[in-house]
Amino acid sequence: MNKNKKSWYYDDVIILALVFIVLMIVYAVGVSVFIAKADDKAIGAFEVVTGISGLVLSLGTVFYVIQAYKAQREQIRIQNIQIEFQQREIEQNNKDVQFNRSVDIIYRQVSLSKDKLKATKEDFIKYCSNIISVNRLFKSYDAILRFLVLLDYENEFYKKLLSNMLLEDNEKEYLFKIHTSNLSYEYKQIVNRTISIIRKYPNIYELYEEYLYKEYDQRLMQNTLVSDYHMEENDEKKKEIIIREYGDEMKSVLHNFKLLMEAAKNIDTTFHKFNVWIK
Repeated sequence: MNKNKKSWYYDDVIILALVFIVLMIVYAVGVSVFIAKADDKAIGAFEVVTGISGLVLSLGTVFYVIQAYKAQREQIRIQNIQIEFQQREIEQNNKDVQFNRSVDIIYRQVSLSKDKLKATKEDFIKYCSNIISVNRLFKSYDAILRFLVLLDYENEFYKKLLSNMLLEDNEKEYLFKIHTSNLSYEYKQIVNRTISIIRKYPNIYELYEEYLYKEYDQRLMQNTLVSDYHMEENDEKKKEIIIREYGDEMKSVLHNFKLLMEAAKNIDTTFHKFNVWIK
């Protein structure tokens, strides 16, 4: 359709230009011959006709200029449409290339992720398969920590990869789900339960700290070398002795538990970002 319009304008402009040039040549030749042969009276009449002819020619010139302007404007419009189409085509080609490249990278990374996660699976399944309460989480936190930190690291890789891609959100979701769909059922259950427990207990860090004090209390009760602990009845004083005996270890354990909480929250945020629901 655009092609026909372009052809129509250009054909008309060329024809008008040729007609105009021919008329001017004929007009100039005719005037020269007439003036050479006519008397004064005929020349006067001819001047009137010439004036009218000049007006007609002027109108023809104006019409020609308008047509030329329209043709140029139409050409610019068509060029802009073609440029826009080419840009869209280039963008789509880039998207297709990026999408295919992302699929290839993700499948390679999924293979590597499986190998990494396998290294944690034995302890993970052994200690974490029955996490249904906050106390069970506390007892098994070390194995869960290794898995969640690794999963959070893997998630960050996919998230950064996809954030640099010129893809639609639904395409990014699809690609990210290639990664999560390769998690085993056991892993998914533990992630779901851990996140649910952390959501349920906003003060879970303080609860874990109290849990540790009880654990160290039992140790000291069995340790006959720390005599002052057995004689102490004040709870605050007992905590001071626990810190004295196990302070560095306790700090390290609490630090690791914070890492577990952060990893779980990061995983939860990332899964929501990519519309992933663990069941």
